[in-house]
Amino acid sequence: MRRAPWEGAGAGPSVLGGLHLIALSAWLAVALGLLYFFASPLARAAMSAEEDWSGSLLAGALGVLTLFLAAGAALSLLPSAVGIPIALASAAIAVVAKIFGMAALFLLLGQRLVKSVAPARRPAALAAGFIVLGGVSLIPFVGALVWSVASIVAVGVALVSRFGTPRYRIAIS
Repeated sequence: MRRAPWEGAGAGPSVLGGLHLIALSAWLAVALGLLYFFASPLARAAMSAEEDWSGSLLAGALGVLTLFLAAGAALSLLPSAVGIPIALASAAIAVVAKIFGMAALFLLLGQRLVKSVAPARRPAALAAGFIVLGGVSLIPFVGALVWSVASIVAVGVALVSRFGTPRYRIAIS
């Protein structure tokens, strides 16, 4: 009562836990939005992740490293007028890849839990996968580690599946 609210020792665990839950609810909302608007590409990305976990992990690690190095090199080697937009584009690609890939991972985990890949069951599968991964992320040390590895795999899933685009285009004449 004798100090201003901003002069505290820091945010308490209940505040941080609440912020974590708000962030998780935003993740679920974005993932459901992606499922609503991009159901087929998301399902294809989840299927490609299921086929090759190690490839997705390696592609994610190399993709994240490449995007960080590209942003750093652009900022340090190029003039500001060119380097800053390239660094921002690299960051945007990384963020979009992580969001799309995490939604695909939620869907994949949920399809394994629900034991169904039917399109009508995709929202339930995505929610189930989110509950598992989001629940694990709430565990103090292990959660941050699991979420970080899942984020790297998610970038790999997005890059390897080319954001869920089909492997072959079919021409209809």
